[in-house]
Amino acid sequence: MPSSYLTSVQSSLEILSRTDILLIDSPVSGGTVRAAQGNLTILASGTSAALERGNSILSDMSEKLYIIPGGIGAASNVKMINQLLAGVHIAAAAEAMGLAAKAGLNTRQVYDIIVGAAGNSWMFENRVPHMLDSDLTPYSALDIFVKDMGIVTSSARLQGFPLPLSSVAEQLYLSASAQGMGRQDDSGLVRTFTPGTPDLVHQQAKPQPASDKLTPSVTPLEITKIGFVGLGAMGIGMATSLVKASFPVCGYDVYSPSTEKFLAQAGNKASAASSPAEAADSAEILILMVQNAAQADDVLFGSGKVASTLPANAIIILNSTVPPSFAKDLGQRLSALGTGLELIDAPVSGGVVRAASGNLTIISSGAALALSKASPVLTALSGPPSNLHTIPNGAGAASSVKLINQLLAGVHIVAAAEAMAFGAKLGLDTRSLYEIIKNAAGGSWMFENRVPAMLNADWTPNSQLAIFVKDLGIVLDEAKRLGYAAPLSAASHQVYLNGAAKGWAKDADSGVVRVWELMTGVSVAEAAKPVEPKAETRPEPFKPREYEPLPLEETIASLPPITSTNTLATIKQRIASPETPALIILDDDPTGTQTCRKSTEPLFSISTPPKDTLHIYHIQMPQNKQI
Repeated sequence: MPSSYLTSVQSSLEILSRTDILLIDSPVSGGTVRAAQGNLTILASGTSAALERGNSILSDMSEKLYIIPGGIGAASNVKMINQLLAGVHIAAAAEAMGLAAKAGLNTRQVYDIIVGAAGNSWMFENRVPHMLDSDLTPYSALDIFVKDMGIVTSSARLQGFPLPLSSVAEQLYLSASAQGMGRQDDSGLVRTFTPGTPDLVHQQAKPQPASDKLTPSVTPLEITKIGFVGLGAMGIGMATSLVKASFPVCGYDVYSPSTEKFLAQAGNKASAASSPAEAADSAEILILMVQNAAQADDVLFGSGKVASTLPANAIIILNSTVPPSFAKDLGQRLSALGTGLELIDAPVSGGVVRAASGNLTIISSGAALALSKASPVLTALSGPPSNLHTIPNGAGAASSVKLINQLLAGVHIVAAAEAMAFGAKLGLDTRSLYEIIKNAAGGSWMFENRVPAMLNADWTPNSQLAIFVKDLGIVLDEAKRLGYAAPLSAASHQVYLNGAAKGWAKDADSGVVRVWELMTGVSVAEAAKPVEPKAETRPEPFKPREYEPLPLEETIASLPPITSTNTLATIKQRIASPETPALIILDDDPTGTQTCRKSTEPLFSISTPPKDTLHIYHIQMPQNKQI
């Protein structure tokens, strides 16, 4: 309920001089199952006396109990911010999955990819399965968000605070409720995005085929050169990851200090090029991690002259986010050159940290043979197999999936900024607000990753605001081409454009929160209480365990008698015996990086008394050889 109602109740009790009645503001979260188990998350605020008296009851009902400073209304304000985010995230999930279905993508595969990427949120992961299965069982009725988003927007109006995303989301819920969906599950909101075919997301949710990934047809040792163009915030980490995986990488960036930094941190197999053409010369694989389609086109066919420099049958991996139509057309143009050049459309997600650790989510599409040849390179950039996804239908298909991720990621950053700025306006400690929400239903990958920069007013451009001006522009162009309405994407895009118009295009995308700060005078960073320094704890000095001294004569007498058997001779005899069984391990090592002993020497032997010994051998096989 609105915090204003609770403060009015408190005022009424004071007017009536009912000091014997203590009021605690304690909204809950967790659903009916957790309520029955006493595992709710409870936020509580009120006077010290009230909280002290109510503590045992609140503790018995909760798994997590947060005491919110600020008196009556503060806890409800925190819950309201959480609901703001949860409501926007459900609406964004519906908009994104509807667009995926409209674009002809396998919506189940899209879901599986997004949950491991930067576009994920608690609500996306929880609600989209209902959309895929067309399950309208009201686990959480849509009308709940008609109410909750109404509380959000009416509270903001009282504060004179603009909430563009929340207002759009509220209208979407009102529209769905007016169409008779109010008592159905809130995930049913997705049906309003595909009115002609309400079940389109369900219809496009096809079973995931068994893995059709090909065995790598080359090893790192067989790749003599990878050209890498675009050593920006993510590119430099990706190129370094390849060097760490034993690939020889020749890097180029238009900003020479980035190239110098790459050489300094990457190691011996890193080299620098003075131009894109030099990076491409004699390279079996060329990776493009440039900012946009125009730059990719210029590198390949314009001033970079890469397409004419690459050797025959080279593979080009395009990791940039570009329009699906551009990726498809680019593949056709490269093929038309008649030199066997192949394009792999492979946009990435995961941010600077995951790029540097070789742990990116990669969405790839292209010819099967090209994907097979490039598999070791893509694996070195993505890490575990679950991070590398292959989309059918050739170049352009992967970019279509990335577009869905960027819709979600872009909306989630703006939602985080809107929520945190509103929290500051309400007088909440924004640092505590962040800690509560990042683990709650209002959390998202982008909320957890970007809000710390808002709390510290740190606009270091690990990901520039200009990227989402571009990416949401791509989303809106594709939606328009498909005749699809994307109101949350459009509203978010306007906020990014507002920030870019103020000169922040090259600052961090999290700096979009300054749009609200300029409009309203609040500051998320100033509303964040300082982090209390942790008390320094010194480890206790090592103290060896003390043992009682053993009596010499008794200890010697307890030892077993000296054996008369020649143990080493017995071991050698058993190893030499033809009756001793042996297990042979054949290793077709795709990386060529293992070092092992000669196959005539057992790695180790396992003796099974009284007479059986099992020898373990390791044989490293040459590629594509039989023995």
